[in-house]
Amino acid sequence: MIAEQFATIAAGFWAGISIYIALVEHPSALRLGVKFATDYFRIMSKRTAPLMMVLAAAGGVAAVYAWYQGGDQGWLIGGTLLLLQFPLTALFIVPSNIRLLKIDVDQARDESLTLHYKWRTMHSVRTLLGCPPFLIFVWLL
Repeated sequence: MIAEQFATIAAGFWAGISIYIALVEHPSALRLGVKFATDYFRIMSKRTAPLMMVLAAAGGVAAVYAWYQGGDQGWLIGGTLLLLQFPLTALFIVPSNIRLLKIDVDQARDESLTLHYKWRTMHSVRTLLGCPPFLIFVWLL
């Protein structure tokens, strides 16, 4: 029961943070201008990325463990969705992150804005795939 509760809490925090970034933080930063958004992204991503990965790993492993211990298949499905955040992030989001961390906004404003919109789209996909585990886990509890 501890693994199920731990997985649910980790998935809930992951989902809440991801939704907040997608619907509030990133759009608000962009409304203040691409220069501000890029500067802010540099600070925010270095703090947020490790937290999000720890939550995805902890929640995913705990959920898979709950399934392994005889739990419902929903634990395996949710855990797998959380663990899929790693390849999804590595393949599709990290390249944009690296470019946003290094770009000179004064020299490449349009490219920076394009990268922000691309990042937003990819983060939204990641959010849509990463939030269902929390709902599944709550239902299973």
